[in-house]
Amino acid sequence: MAQHKHIIIDDPGEERNYTRPPGGGGEFRTPPRDRRVHATQLQEDIQQAKNEARTKAEETGHIIHDLCLEIVGEQDYELKIESLQDLRLCPPIEVLSVKRIDNQVHATIYVPENKLTYFVRKIERYEKDDTKSKHPRPKNEDLVAGIRGIRFPVLRSFWTDDVNLFPSSNTERIWWEVWIRVAPSENPDDAFASFVATTADSNLRISQHAIKFPERLVFLAYGSAQDWTQVFVPLLDRIAEFRKAKEIPTEFLNLSAQDQRSFVNDLAGRVVSPDLNAPAVCLLDFGVHIEHPLLRPLITADDAQTYDPVWPAVDHTESHGTEMAGLAIFGDKLPELLAGNQRVNLTHRLESVRMLHSNQPHPEDTWGYVTQECLSKAETQAAQRRRVACMPVTTSDNGRDHGRPSSWSGAIDQHASGQLDGFQRLYVIAAGNIRDIKTNTDYSYPESNLENSVEDPGQSWNALTVGAFTDRVQIRSEAFDGYQPIATRGGLCPSSRTSDSWEDKTWSFKPI
Repeated sequence: MAQHKHIIIDDPGEERNYTRPPGGGGEFRTPPRDRRVHATQLQEDIQQAKNEARTKAEETGHIIHDLCLEIVGEQDYELKIESLQDLRLCPPIEVLSVKRIDNQVHATIYVPENKLTYFVRKIERYEKDDTKSKHPRPKNEDLVAGIRGIRFPVLRSFWTDDVNLFPSSNTERIWWEVWIRVAPSENPDDAFASFVATTADSNLRISQHAIKFPERLVFLAYGSAQDWTQVFVPLLDRIAEFRKAKEIPTEFLNLSAQDQRSFVNDLAGRVVSPDLNAPAVCLLDFGVHIEHPLLRPLITADDAQTYDPVWPAVDHTESHGTEMAGLAIFGDKLPELLAGNQRVNLTHRLESVRMLHSNQPHPEDTWGYVTQECLSKAETQAAQRRRVACMPVTTSDNGRDHGRPSSWSGAIDQHASGQLDGFQRLYVIAAGNIRDIKTNTDYSYPESNLENSVEDPGQSWNALTVGAFTDRVQIRSEAFDGYQPIATRGGLCPSSRTSDSWEDKTWSFKPI
């Protein structure tokens, strides 16, 4: 019997002949249609879209060579997205964006000049031809029957974000995240320059920081829906999709204290707190300022404890615990919530056990004991409450353990597994930071992140070790013209550590 960690093979293998796997997913559902009536209606829709394009061209003086169409799926049915495009053509018919509104799929497609006949032919074959099979059915039925209508697109057709985030009026000015098409043979810089030139006489403010993806450029633009309408037709062959740009936290930090308080108080008035028995995130850190307006409804004085009873509930020289509390409650959505006006229904509460003192460090051999004791205080205070232990602090040992167990990580493994008392716990621990990223001339992304090991106690097998990433990669400040983000959207944060350098590859992957 061969035995490995986590895998036990009790029986020897046996030889079997290959058999073809069954087809997956079952039959594609299509709504019932009178094929000829439906085909005629869709052909009329396309003709109407062509007429509207011609009218728009006459009104704007801009000739529309390539056509964009919004394909609207039938309610409660899927749309055969992959069949809408034809990538064999040169240039191809391609899907630009897809969204779902009230269980109805909307897809916007780009149809190059003289290629519309290829798309129309699919409808004609649906109307007149049958498949050659045991049970004949209309050709292209999965695609055509699922289409409810076809129309010339409007600005909203390219909006792929939450429909509630679209500007509430034509004059409301916001930051838009703009995705534009770049042909495979086209220079991305030329595509961007062409776009900027087209918008030069508009009221749109185009950021000069464009991020390049295969066949797409992404950048920010500030303006209103009305501003876009003025240049919509000339840009139709270029636009792929719009989203609302992420709010930037620094914009709130740059406000005056009075304005900051105004935003904070407004959000605090919209927060709906969970009940006292709701699950909690228990922070083991330097303590939390529980009187902060956004945290006050979520943590009681009884739930703000300290390792040493004589310590204040928060270390007033360290804000880290309070900052982590905000992250634990609002995640990365705080800028959007501050800028919005919606009610915010929260599902969990906060607990804090001040584990650290800036002037009284714990002896290294007590770190594991101190961690266990701190979490036990929260468990004693509210024994019936479910919780997640969050410890966003690590040693500053530069990951010298390289994955090997330490007394601290071992104590967390012991406590999390329930070995001590039969009660299992979830610990969420930081992977640690590369602290000299700004001054180290040898730093290289992501190679340095792969070389810098997770810091103690992030190597704990029974804990969830967390690194950092962000989707906020668009640069707005003119002070950073010419700069590019180091990491891509959703990529590993440049200061985050990993377990890639651990020699024993059977150990767990960190962070996860």
